[in-house]
Amino acid sequence: MAVSITSGTPDFAPFTTARVVFPIFGVVFIVAAVGWGIHCHSRAMKYDAAFRAYQARRSQVAPEQFRG
Repeated sequence: MAVSITSGTPDFAPFTTARVVFPIFGVVFIVAAVGWGIHCHSRAMKYDAAFRAYQARRSQVAPEQFRG
């Protein structure tokens, strides 16, 4: 879509650069967004595993252990 938008631009210096760079920015942003989504998902999975381990440790502790 970005290629078709920029295809009607004139053929002199700044516009020819924009014709190439504009679609590449779109691809870069999409790849970055997908990468960031994968990164956030993996961090969420690590957090969830750590939280489940914490809850398991917490369930093993009885209040009586702290009463003197």
